[in-house]
Amino acid sequence: MSSPNPSPESLKRGYEHGNPRIRWFVTAVIGLALFAAFMYAFLWYLVKADSHHPLVDQRLSAITGYASTPSAAPPLQPSPQHDRTAAEDLETMRHSEDQVFLSLGWHVDPATHRATPPASLVQLVAKRFQTQGGAK
Repeated sequence: MSSPNPSPESLKRGYEHGNPRIRWFVTAVIGLALFAAFMYAFLWYLVKADSHHPLVDQRLSAITGYASTPSAAPPLQPSPQHDRTAAEDLETMRHSEDQVFLSLGWHVDPATHRATPPASLVQLVAKRFQTQGGAK
């Protein structure tokens, strides 16, 4: 039979203690519960603060919805009101930008859509830069 008291060898190795300290366990449980309550309240506040954004232009489907495009930006996918792909939309946008630059007197390469200013404008900016004494 084993004796109710631990052997001196067990006590020397630290395997058994006569007085377990419950105070540390209770303190840890209370601390964990307080931390969990704090985190719950903090996360609840974050979710509530983030969920008050109004939904604008919410569509139920990409095909049905508006009779016309709701804003100046094109939709992300073809629909009966907007039957073009993204590449076609991009080419249309670049063509309209080219027209703006051409109306300002710039030269636009039709293949790359790269706009270059006229030499007179470059000279005017360089002259203004020289008269103001360089960058500040």
